[in-house]
Amino acid sequence: LPMTTTNSQTSTVQSLLTHKALNGWPLFWLISVPISLLVLVETLQTDLTAGDGISHLIGYSVRLAIPFIYLVIAASSLQILFPSAFSHWLLRNRKFFGLCFAVAMAWQGLFIFIVSTVHRGYYFNDIYYFRDELEGTVGYVFLAAMVVTSFGFARKHTNAKQWKLIQTAGVYFLWAYPFSVYWWKS
Repeated sequence: LPMTTTNSQTSTVQSLLTHKALNGWPLFWLISVPISLLVLVETLQTDLTAGDGISHLIGYSVRLAIPFIYLVIAASSLQILFPSAFSHWLLRNRKFFGLCFAVAMAWQGLFIFIVSTVHRGYYFNDIYYFRDELEGTVGYVFLAAMVVTSFGFARKHTNAKQWKLIQTAGVYFLWAYPFSVYWWKS
């Protein structure tokens, strides 16, 4: 038997997706605080005196981040292909999913800084690849530009074409970068 949704079910979903706690800044905090708590718990369970422990935290924070960049990428396509309350909600909150991605990537940046300064020998002998360094730097430049231009104080210094270029090129680069890193490692 085909599943059908009733008006009551549709109304409940729409009500849930328009709830204040699941939109805008409350949604950002609802996601980014648990991301940070998960990273902190994992950090407490990791040997920080060894380079491979910090390396583990780099990968852990990226695994927390990646789903959010994929949500950002998929948001507009889902709205076009499958218009619904959910796809509209996803598109409406795309900025905040992107900012959640940035939070997890900030943790990764911190761990990269730690491993490259505190465990310098391990970093250059076991982790460092010039290609990854170059791509990662470009990724962080895009990420910083995207975050800054997500807010009015910086957006007013870009025109619509510049803003679209930063956001579009950045999101596609950040989407492709994890794929390229793991492609070469397999």
